[in-house]
Amino acid sequence: MIRDSPQLGDIMRVFLVSFLVTLSESYIGSYSSESTEFRSSGRRSTLESFRNRQIPREAEELSGKELVDYVNSKQSLWKAKQHNRFSHYPDRVKWGLMGVNNIRLSVNARKHFSITKDLDIDIPDTFDARERWPECQSIRNIRDQSSCGRTLCLIYAILFSNK
Repeated sequence: MIRDSPQLGDIMRVFLVSFLVTLSESYIGSYSSESTEFRSSGRRSTLESFRNRQIPREAEELSGKELVDYVNSKQSLWKAKQHNRFSHYPDRVKWGLMGVNNIRLSVNARKHFSITKDLDIDIPDTFDARERWPECQSIRNIRDQSSCGRTLCLIYAILFSNK
């Protein structure tokens, strides 16, 4: 069982602070970074300008009301406020809701992997699932996922339907 630890709580706090500060200091400009006019002007989008910047150390240490006040003091586009809706949830559930649960689990899962680089495994040059499992009709279907923001959910559904 994976247990909540203070280190993971710190990582979650830094992630949340970075996300909120970046979001709070960014705005939607009148130019799109994809437009020809914007690219030819040599200007950068607001999000691009904040993407790799450092978060102040004091902001990384904030939590609760202090974090909300800090975010609100840095921008006026929207108002941050603290919700108690998730206060009774364990950190593991909060991580899952923020979409970073896999990061946390992957660190712990690596401890249990065996080293495969020294194993004598014969990996074929090519592999076609349609040839390996010709009776499986769903492998032949190609779904349009171009406008789906939740592609991973669709992939899992397809995998489960193939079993």
